Amino acid sequence: MTGHPPQLAAIARAAAAVADAGSLSVTLAVLADAVRSAAGIAAAQVVTVHDDGHLRVAGMSGFAAGTGDFTTALAECRRLGADLVMLRALDTGRPVVMPHRRAAVLADPRWRRRQRGTGPAPWAQA
Repeated sequence: MTGHPPQLAAIARAAAAVADAGSLSVTLAVLADAVRSAAGIAAAQVVTVHDDGHLRVAGMSGFAAGTGDFTTALAECRRLGADLVMLRALDTGRPVVMPHRRAAVLADPRWRRRQRGTGPAPWAQA
C-alpha cells in the first residue's frame, strides 16, 4: 500500500484478517471497527445502496447493542429529507467528514425517528 496513509493499511490488514472466516457480515463489522479506530470517530457504518435506492447497513461499529431496526429508521429519516452524509460520500467517491455532526443531527427534527427509535447515537453514550 505504498503512498497510502497508515490508517488505510491498518484497515486493509483488519479486513484481510477476518476475510478467511467466510462471513461477510463479520468482515464488514470488523472493517467498520477498523475505520472507526483509524479515523478516531464515534461510529462507522458500511452501507450498501441498491439500484432502487434502498439502503442496507451491512456492517457497523460504535453503536450500542440492541439499537433496533437501524435501516428502517434511517430510511424514514431519508424520506423526511435528513442529510445523510454517507450518500454524499457515495456520490463523490470521497470521504466526507462533518465537524459538529452531533449538534446538527440533534437540532434537526428530520432525525427524530433515528434518535428515538433505535437507541442513543454513539456520541450520547460518552
